[in-house]
Amino acid sequence: MEQGLSLLEMVVIIAIAGVTLPILFLSFGQANQTHLQNRVMRQCVSLAASRMEQIIAFKENTPGWETTIQQFAATEVIDSLYVRETRIAPITGWGSANLKAVEVQVRVTHPALSGGYSLVLRLRESG
Repeated sequence: MEQGLSLLEMVVIIAIAGVTLPILFLSFGQANQTHLQNRVMRQCVSLAASRMEQIIAFKENTPGWETTIQQFAATEVIDSLYVRETRIAPITGWGSANLKAVEVQVRVTHPALSGGYSLVLRLRESG
């Protein structure tokens, strides 16, 4: 009775391992990259939404907010990798009713996320 593996069996095992291991490593690498991008996207969404919530709360609680909302226009670096840019632009003649409004755009970028994430909101001026 023979014990152990023959040379041919060893060659087959090494060939199978040589093909499957790189595929497994590539799959794990892609899964890790996808996880990182999803985590970064969630953080970008959270940072943009929190800024928008600050601006909406300011509008709701500040009489004459139209004249002081520009204080939110800024570019911030957060945790050394996220860049949050807030732009405030007045709009005249919005829609068929010719309303006055303010457009707020919050854009958050990160090196691991191409394009970043943006939120845009128009706030109608009173009066």
